[in-house]
Amino acid sequence: MNFATTTTRSAGPRAGAVIGHAAAQLRRWLVGAPTVLPPAPRTRVEEACEVRALARQVNDQDPRFAADLYAAADRHERLPEAPRRR
Repeated sequence: MNFATTTTRSAGPRAGAVIGHAAAQLRRWLVGAPTVLPPAPRTRVEEACEVRALARQVNDQDPRFAADLYAAADRHERLPEAPRRR
């Protein structure tokens, strides 16, 4: 007696192969992705310096606004530093 075994396969890719390929792509993307770090928090002194630089830029066009900016920078600089989040 002759017994023939016939197996039928679908023409599409198997689920395991698709999942394996997707996992490999994700791993490559995660390893190759550049690490983007948030900018370091600026201090009040640095922020006040930026406001003063802006005040110098607008001083010729609007001296009253520049004076307001200088005053705001001084007030901002004197405020206590906020506690840092962990």
